[in-house]
Amino acid sequence: MSTDNIPNKCVMGRVMRQKRRFKKDFYVKDHNGSWEAARKAARRWEKAMEKNLPAKIPMKGLMTSRNRSGIVGVRMAREVQNKPDGRRYVYWRWAANWPDCPHHGGIRWSMEQYSDEDAFVLAVLARRLESLDRRFILSELQKVKGTEEYHEMLSVKKQSPP
Repeated sequence: MSTDNIPNKCVMGRVMRQKRRFKKDFYVKDHNGSWEAARKAARRWEKAMEKNLPAKIPMKGLMTSRNRSGIVGVRMAREVQNKPDGRRYVYWRWAANWPDCPHHGGIRWSMEQYSDEDAFVLAVLARRLESLDRRFILSELQKVKGTEEYHEMLSVKKQSPP
């Protein structure tokens, strides 16, 4: 993916594979003063590099180092509600999100309403099913609650509410 570096008057050609970055600068002055020619040269270089490198690692389902829940796509969400009289309430929820999720913040499950453990399992189920159908997800919780599968989901949980 090439990017214009205006201060240095160059186009940066960049390719990333298996957490390694490959980069080359294409200076405008070396391409007859034309930004477009530098961009084309960068794109040609990127395509040539991509042919010689391994395939991209799919991002879906990839656990990153910043994941604190233990499950890809599940996170603890803090919500603050400020009342007109100055009172402030902080709520914690487990949230599930996935690529192409129609809700920007994903689907959230209140720890106050469902307990920390059940809210976490509901978020895990929502992520697995990639569903926003709360009734369906709650019915799935009832099927797994108390089973080995339920305890396995909880066993990978890293984060606890503050």
